[in-house]
Amino acid sequence: MGLRQRDSVDRYMTMSRIQEILQPAFETIKHRLDNDPEFRASALGVSCAFSISSSENADAVVVVSVNDGQVTLGVGPTSSGSFGLQARNQDWDQFFAEKLVRPYQSYWGILYVVYHWGRCHFHHTANV
Repeated sequence: MGLRQRDSVDRYMTMSRIQEILQPAFETIKHRLDNDPEFRASALGVSCAFSISSSENADAVVVVSVNDGQVTLGVGPTSSGSFGLQARNQDWDQFFAEKLVRPYQSYWGILYVVYHWGRCHFHHTANV
């Protein structure tokens, strides 16, 4: 394995901040979504996957898959999703803080941060 390949593997294996935040809650998140009637009704027939990453370690991501109303969460490469959400560590910390402050209290709030301050970015990885 060459130095470049090794460096890529090391970055993937190093846990990112978003993984530190979400990985301990994978089962709880899955359980709540799988048992939420509104989510399940909205997700029937849906098949998609997306990645969530920290810009400081974009190679180590959380992958969220929805398949016909069932959710799976795991760790994998950015290419695992059809699209990705990426933010700085401090933005994820604010977004998932116990006491939320503006603009981090909602998904739309994080989009506001993206649009106005350019602190986060979205990427599309699907092959068309």
